[in-house]
Amino acid sequence: MVIGFKVFDFKVMVQNVGCVKRWVSVICLMLMPNLIMVTPRALAQAPPKVVRLTGIDWGPYEGQGLPNNGLATEIVTTAFNRVGYRVELTYMPWARVLKELEFGRYDGTVSAYKTANRQHKFSFSNAFLTSAVVFYKRVEKPIVWSKLTDLKPWSIGVVRGYANSQAFDNANYLTKDLANSNLSNLKKLVANHVDLVVIDRFVARHLLQNTLMANIHDVVPIEPVLMHRTIHTMFSKSVVGYQQKMTDFNRGLALITEDKTLQKLLSKHGFD
Repeated sequence: MVIGFKVFDFKVMVQNVGCVKRWVSVICLMLMPNLIMVTPRALAQAPPKVVRLTGIDWGPYEGQGLPNNGLATEIVTTAFNRVGYRVELTYMPWARVLKELEFGRYDGTVSAYKTANRQHKFSFSNAFLTSAVVFYKRVEKPIVWSKLTDLKPWSIGVVRGYANSQAFDNANYLTKDLANSNLSNLKKLVANHVDLVVIDRFVARHLLQNTLMANIHDVVPIEPVLMHRTIHTMFSKSVVGYQQKMTDFNRGLALITEDKTLQKLLSKHGFD
């Protein structure tokens, strides 16, 4: 009798376990659709990562008064947005940009030329624009040049902290007049306070067409081009995790290049 009872009890237990397993399977199947629906929604609601960049008045590439803050700013913002970042912009003069980034107070700056000297403290994204650095003069000045020593007789306006070409920047035998902005330099040129200014060709055209229209025929660029430079987003090496932000930006830049968004932005800003 005892043995028979134990055998019966074991069978009941087995039946109960099987029943529990079936109920667990049913409950899991009922819950799975909800889990599948909730997970993507939760991911979509995750707050974007933030990258803090500096900007300067360097139209048509950057500037608070430009459409979407300028071509370079829109490219950089679009690339970062594509990979889940929100961009916070703070505008300041270029000389201050370099100091702020050196101390790691911002992640980087929207656009900059890549130079050997800067690479000690900063890291550079893949290039997304090119720039032609040229000399501008007054139309009546008989200035020609083929080598830098030809410019010895002339005073040249330069922006404090800007990189032009390594040879020019190191040419201490030239007379250089410092200013805080390209606009200040062009105004000096128009007023005949300097003989030449060194400036990006598109920047000069933008300033003459939008700010110095009355003097647009008073100054002209001269050949040859001093240097063709590429434009990059510049990241501060003093910020922890700068490598990841730069890698993510390069990935976003590749995505907007591949799907033709970059070309659309160039056309939108008149760079096609």
